[in-house]
Amino acid sequence: MMNFTKRLGLILVLCVAALGAQTLTPEMKRKVVEDVTRVIEEKAFVPGLDMDAWTTHVEKHRKDLDDATTHDAFAKGLNKACKEFGISHLNVRTPDQEKRRTTRQGAGFGIRVANGDKVLHVIEVNPNGPSVGKGIDAGDDIVLVDGKVPEEIEDLQGDVGTKATLRVRKPDGTEVDLELERKSFSLDRPDTLVWIDDESAVLKIHTFMQGYKRDVIAGLAKEAAKAKYLVVDLRGNGGGQVSNLRHLLGFFLPSGTAVGAFIGRNVVKQFVEAGKGDGKDPAAVAAWSPRKFRTDRNQPPVITARVAVLTDRGSASASEITSAALRDILDAPLVGTPTAGAVLASTYERIESGYSVQYPASDYITVKGRRLEKQPLVPDLDLSPASRPASRGATASRPRPLATRPSEDATVTKAIALLRTREPKPDPSLTASRPAPLTGGDDAGDDTPESRPRRAPASRPGRRRGGD
Repeated sequence: MMNFTKRLGLILVLCVAALGAQTLTPEMKRKVVEDVTRVIEEKAFVPGLDMDAWTTHVEKHRKDLDDATTHDAFAKGLNKACKEFGISHLNVRTPDQEKRRTTRQGAGFGIRVANGDKVLHVIEVNPNGPSVGKGIDAGDDIVLVDGKVPEEIEDLQGDVGTKATLRVRKPDGTEVDLELERKSFSLDRPDTLVWIDDESAVLKIHTFMQGYKRDVIAGLAKEAAKAKYLVVDLRGNGGGQVSNLRHLLGFFLPSGTAVGAFIGRNVVKQFVEAGKGDGKDPAAVAAWSPRKFRTDRNQPPVITARVAVLTDRGSASASEITSAALRDILDAPLVGTPTAGAVLASTYERIESGYSVQYPASDYITVKGRRLEKQPLVPDLDLSPASRPASRGATASRPRPLATRPSEDATVTKAIALLRTREPKPDPSLTASRPAPLTGGDDAGDDTPESRPRRAPASRPGRRRGGD
């Protein structure tokens, strides 16, 4: 069996650049394409999807691949083909990108943006990134990149060390040209618990990937147990390792609570062999399968507060599983904007010339039978531009930027107000009674290693606090 790390996560675009150490040759490109094709057709799996269609599909992008002279351009062409194939968690990384992935390094301007109409909306400026203090802020719009109107997030990509001139429109309508340089920077950001008042707190989780520190989270959870109203902020959290999301859920839900099911190749095969159907409906397979994804059986929950979860388009994969579980089982309302709708369990495989390919190995169905792939979670309190009045920093086309301080964040304020007036109705059929509030010196900070999710062996291939 492949010795890969099981991963979940939407690829959070952080304006990543790519520059391989080797010269890109036609032979290298041919071998990389062959390896990507082999992995997709032989190992990738999504119920009901014909992976053999990849060979014909990638040929439609042959000209872009043949014309590419740099690793960055070649990977961009391949990833365009991956994106148009119609599933999440299918991505090719250059040797340099793969190295940064494993060392938790970003590269680029360090800004998180959302597509608009011939504009890129700045949602957040990474505090570790090179653009801090350079004149660009959350709530700004990028209207030109090197004199051209941006059409997609990838227009910000480029090699480390290169510069670009961005024309930035401020919330008051003024415009300024800024020359920014793409640099490497750390993706790790400290998770926090911030008290808004004596009863209310905000737990910010940036990632479920390697940056997720279990001892830190355990300490924060123990402190959060004192809250009456708790907001879990998963905005911008692109996912991560299955074991980490299970670890977090363990602080909220009774030990061993079933929250959903992963549907891999072997489970579908067993479903078909049992005469239950053709296996193309993952919800039907999940309902039949005894293999459920559960919270850690050895970790007692400590948080008894009323809980709300903040989401946005950057909340993907493991974040979506977490959000769905807390809503399904605890009736925790979601507040913010719809999630990414990118929930497939995936793994990475090293291929030709130091490249790597991320590919999906199984689907996921919630405990209430909902498939999340291509079906974003819509918040109970939806603050999308089309569903709320315009305010400063938010128009009919611009998403709300993230505030620097939780106490100044309008979304946090709305979430706490909702918790104060909304009586949750947990589903008694899905969980036993929640525990009494934590008292004394109970230690919820146990960092006991966890087993992998239970699923068919052949579908167990092998992902930070905030996003990939």
